[in-house]
Amino acid sequence: EMAEERRLCYVGMTRAKDRLYLSCAFRRHLYGRSQPAFPSRFLTEIPQSMLAAPRGSAPVAPPRQGYRERYQERQVEAAPAPPPVQRFASGDRVSHPAFGSGTVVKSTLTRTDEELVIKFDKVGLKILSGMLAPLTK
Repeated sequence: EMAEERRLCYVGMTRAKDRLYLSCAFRRHLYGRSQPAFPSRFLTEIPQSMLAAPRGSAPVAPPRQGYRERYQERQVEAAPAPPPVQRFASGDRVSHPAFGSGTVVKSTLTRTDEELVIKFDKVGLKILSGMLAPLTK
């Protein structure tokens, strides 16, 4: 498996015509969680003589050896979102920039939003997010 990963990395690098720019994000968000990003383990196999940094950038440093092993994940709990507020009720007349005027048929609070069923005069029934839809009363 490691040999296959190395081969894929090599194939990707050799596709470059004149120059190859390598970068690495310090952190990335994955499934709503912030996680550290690790440079590829294969970067240590590139001779330093083949690496150059553009002017004004940080000097080219070899990937940190053993960083993955030393890193200990810390989980930070996000503050709970405030419960949604019911802004619309059945029978309310509303206006939407794309759908026009309509009447709220049903308003349901979910854990994080207000779900609206609206019968628009020209386009019929639509189910919209109360938080996201640009509605005016």
